[in-house]
Amino acid sequence: MRMNRRGVIAGLMGAAWFATSAFSPDAKEITIALQEGGTASWEIAAMQAAGLDKQFHIKVDVRGVADSKAGQAALQADEVDVMVSDFVWL
Repeated sequence: MRMNRRGVIAGLMGAAWFATSAFSPDAKEITIALQEGGTASWEIAAMQAAGLDKQFHIKVDVRGVADSKAGQAALQADEVDVMVSDFVWL
């Protein structure tokens, strides 16, 4: 039986994926500024309650802020990686 080039490449890629997936990487950490009691903070809490952060190897550090201006200050001070604003009031 003769294997074609695509089959060999796919097999090598599959073997490489299998070999590297055995050594699960450390969780990626992200620090997020969220308005306390806002919609986005509820969504992060639901994600953590469902275990999605552990499933996808993500460690989420939530920093509660009073409003979007406080989130901008935290972002500019390099205290957080990203700021999420709630737009429910729009």
